[in-house]
Amino acid sequence: NEILTAELERYKNQVRILKEQNNVDKTSVSCARSLEIDNLKHLLYEHLKEKESLEQKVTLLENDFQKEESRNIDRELALEKQAQQLKPKLYDGSVIQKTNAIVIRDYEETSMLEDESHSKML
Repeated sequence: NEILTAELERYKNQVRILKEQNNVDKTSVSCARSLEIDNLKHLLYEHLKEKESLEQKVTLLENDFQKEESRNIDRELALEKQAQQLKPKLYDGSVIQKTNAIVIRDYEETSMLEDESHSKML
């Protein structure tokens, strides 16, 4: 009977030790998961900061692009106006219609005239 009581006591002690180890394991796993969650939160926060920074840069670049495009259009209009003031005949359709066009002969006619001129020189 004493042997059984001692055996029972030993089993109870082993059960208590196993329960304690199980609790330690659960606590350890819980702690590891908590650390992982904290790391993921930190990583997410860093990514959100980077995203906001990139969005601000994109907005600034878009604004700069619009300003530059507007300046280029203004410059182009000013240059066109200046060109019209310097050479108004180039932009006046009626003046262009009145001018006498230069006669350009085709290659065959030019070749014949060249041969004729050459033969006169000989």
